[in-house]
Amino acid sequence: MRSSLLCLAIFSLLVASAGMASGATLCSSIATLQDWSTAGSAGCTITAPDGATWTFVFGGANETPAGNGFTPALSNISTTFGTVAPGEVGFSFAFGANANCTSPAGSNFCAPSTGKADIELSYYVSSSSTDIIDLFQSITGTAVGTNTSNTGVDSLTDQYSLGCAKTPITSCAGSVSAPIVSITEANSGTTQTQTNTFSATNAVSVTKDMQACSASSCGAPGLAGATDITNVKNAFSTSSVPEPKQVGFLGTALLGLIAITLRRRKQEQPQ
Repeated sequence: MRSSLLCLAIFSLLVASAGMASGATLCSSIATLQDWSTAGSAGCTITAPDGATWTFVFGGANETPAGNGFTPALSNISTTFGTVAPGEVGFSFAFGANANCTSPAGSNFCAPSTGKADIELSYYVSSSSTDIIDLFQSITGTAVGTNTSNTGVDSLTDQYSLGCAKTPITSCAGSVSAPIVSITEANSGTTQTQTNTFSATNAVSVTKDMQACSASSCGAPGLAGATDITNVKNAFSTSSVPEPKQVGFLGTALLGLIAITLRRRKQEQPQ
């Protein structure tokens, strides 16, 4: 009996250690979008508020600037994983300054006077438990125009597929288009957010389109009006706070070791 308990304890400790120290890249080590891309099909992992392990896998990006629109290289898009909103785990993109984009705010992702800048990327997030219940979106930027009808537009468009752990999203069974989150002359210089809720799932595949479109391209032809995007966020939240699997294994191991210790002490007591 004692040998059985010892074997169970050792096995549980090994399983727990394997789960906590897997070979996957930690999302905390990601500094740029290029780093995330380099992580490959294994992606990077992060611990969600419920203790479950979430894996973020980058599928690819397509940059299509037009006119004098400017998009930064993946290595120049700062990428930070973690809690980006209360109770929401995900990532944040920050676009630094660049000499090509001095107006209106000097972002690295802009359409200074004509044309547009567009970045479309795909990724998926999967969880070790069924607990992802929403998709949070956030965009910060500026847009210039003569009025709310003739204005540049910063926009964030997400399309997502539930229960799908692969990219591109066209390989998933079906998808939902989230309402567009945008910044125009009326709310220029602000952060616009939106949360899309759904039934708990263990994976979400996302196609994200970020666009800075000048007034001459998205408003009235010939109208002067610059746009830029400084920050974009995506995050997800959980439905509950179950005991993490690794903690469960460690608990089993500790109980086994305690049982062995108590049995040994009892045997050592004088009769």
